[in-house]
Amino acid sequence: MIAFRYIYGMTGGLVQEVEDLTAETFFRTWKKRAQFRGSEQAALGWLLTIARNLVFDTHRRKKAHPEINLEEYLNDQRERCAGRKTVSYMR
Repeated sequence: MIAFRYIYGMTGGLVQEVEDLTAETFFRTWKKRAQFRGSEQAALGWLLTIARNLVFDTHRRKKAHPEINLEEYLNDQRERCAGRKTVSYMR
């Protein structure tokens, strides 16, 4: 629950996205658990560091490859094409 709240506080985004990031955080933590050495408090800090890095990576990925709304894109293309003259070729 702490990881979920932490990620939600960082993103303020959709609950579905926060749930996905939380699940990925726990997956990565579980996968790397053998590499961790420390106390329970250190484990919490480690978990939250993984969550923070995942949020940052996700933000960078979205910034580099923004999602486009397909319907808006198609409407823009139609508007652009409407202003052009059409040429028909006759044989």
